[in-house]
Amino acid sequence: MKGMTGSHYFRNGEMIRNDGSINAADNKDIIYEVIRIIHGKPLFFEDHFKRFHQSAVMSGFNEIPSEEEVFGIIMELVHINNMEGVNVRIEYSPADKGAKGYNLEIGLLKTARPEDEEIQKGVKLKTYLAERLNPHVKSAAESYKDILSGEGYRDIFEILLVDSNGYITEGSKSNVFFIKSGRVITSEGKKVLEGITRMHVLKLCREIGIEVVEKEIRLEELEKMDALFITATSVDILPVRCVDDREFDVEHPIMKKLLEAYLDMADNYIEKFRSDK
Repeated sequence: MKGMTGSHYFRNGEMIRNDGSINAADNKDIIYEVIRIIHGKPLFFEDHFKRFHQSAVMSGFNEIPSEEEVFGIIMELVHINNMEGVNVRIEYSPADKGAKGYNLEIGLLKTARPEDEEIQKGVKLKTYLAERLNPHVKSAAESYKDILSGEGYRDIFEILLVDSNGYITEGSKSNVFFIKSGRVITSEGKKVLEGITRMHVLKLCREIGIEVVEKEIRLEELEKMDALFITATSVDILPVRCVDDREFDVEHPIMKKLLEAYLDMADNYIEKFRSDK
């Protein structure tokens, strides 16, 4: 697992001391899930596990750890490491060559979140011609994160994937929402990896009376949008300052209203989590 932090990680039934010597395997068969840890609690754990289970089933895995097992490992791992500002990453893959079964590895990663000043100013995005073969499986085989470390992507927080027909679908590690004439527009769920934050933003829009349209936006339509934001586990709702050379309003009232409502929802979940578990 690349970028692992903390004193311990879990692998196949054992808590193992992290001595920094882990060799991250380039295994394209890995499915994974990332959950944000807030005050020692996994935010929206049930939703994340449901998606993890879906990815495993769609990948043809016939032995899948239970929700109770994964939850117990996460809570023990978080307790042992005792760290803030982290996410937990669950990786599941077929066993090493010649062995039977599957590998289950769970570790902590530092939360990839911009500095507060950058969040207030909004982040910069760049378009990239690519599309996922199977957007509903969260798989290492369709990860684009290494592109952001390449030449020409300095100061770029995220890339927006544009398919072969010229439609903007999603980010490499996020979902994207557009605001136009008081409406929120985002890609249809069947065309993208349905993020957990995306799911809750859509729910909030319905609850507070914001009209949502699920449709694709062509690249040339981008300049007509009033504002846009991305959503992801690590960043909540993140304003976008510009895409390529197009600039957008980072103070749009709909975006601010949604962010406030989302943060309240997350706080309520963590508070209820503490009293229920």
